[in-house]
Amino acid sequence: MDKGKNILEGVGEALILGVIGGVGAGKSTILDLLEREYHFTLLRTDDIAKSFYVPENKIWKKLLPLFGKDILKEDGSGEPDFHEMARKLYQNRSLREKVDAIVHPAVWDKVEHTIKTLQSEETSDRQNDIQIAIETALPEGRFLSLCDEILYVFTEPEIRIERLMETRGYTRERAQEILRSQHTDAWFRQAATLEIDNSGTIKETEEKLSTLLERIK
Repeated sequence: MDKGKNILEGVGEALILGVIGGVGAGKSTILDLLEREYHFTLLRTDDIAKSFYVPENKIWKKLLPLFGKDILKEDGSGEPDFHEMARKLYQNRSLREKVDAIVHPAVWDKVEHTIKTLQSEETSDRQNDIQIAIETALPEGRFLSLCDEILYVFTEPEIRIERLMETRGYTRERAQEILRSQHTDAWFRQAATLEIDNSGTIKETEEKLSTLLERIK
């Protein structure tokens, strides 16, 4: 896959691995293994987006007029009430589109800036061993151009349902509803260059991941 040289031209080399998959597939397990066992730097786009939602952040200052001040916590901190935010976003498609138009470019600006910073570090022994994993819910646009490889984390639907029930306390009906709202396996596979089945034990996943990384390094 193209390494996105137009975006990151003139900086040190790195292995940039995208990680995608549906809710309950176990992406966090894969990311934890990448960080702990293979020393990847992790960039979770959801976490980056959440980092904008603080009172003095310039992105939040653009978003607040869209949501309205009733989105703020009642404790006077100026911080958003995420449950109220989610409610408004769920009910208002126009609002979602306006928020996405502000947040998504800012997230990818932050991702690209972080990658450039890592690649341009002066420590020579680090520069030849930079490994970055980017996790995102939507494998499109700038994500595709940044990644050398994109790993789709597949897990059998029943196992995903069981995980959601166990880790998030959902009813079976709620978990099934969430899975129905997700993109299909075919949609993810169209974007991916690699796939790992995370339906088994952690040991099986570790072995599969090790084999995959040997192929792409």
